[in-house]
Amino acid sequence: MYDHNDIFQNELIGSYSMGLSTIYRHANHEFYKVWLRLVDTSTNPTASVAYLRVSCFIVGPDQKHPHHGDDENNEDEV
Repeated sequence: MYDHNDIFQNELIGSYSMGLSTIYRHANHEFYKVWLRLVDTSTNPTASVAYLRVSCFIVGPDQKHPHHGDDENNEDEV
């Protein structure tokens, strides 16, 4: 994740890395509203610098993406 800057170069906030097989092994081949811990590997690769909530999925030919209702998994929303 980068901090966007119009004047200077964008600055790296933190990163997270995983393979597609990690997503594929989960139910419905998806991550749904999962918190990822971002780290800055240039300074301290074990310290958290930010968290990012993501939803992503993998579909093949002739498969439909997973559908979630508006009220599903919203117990921790602000």
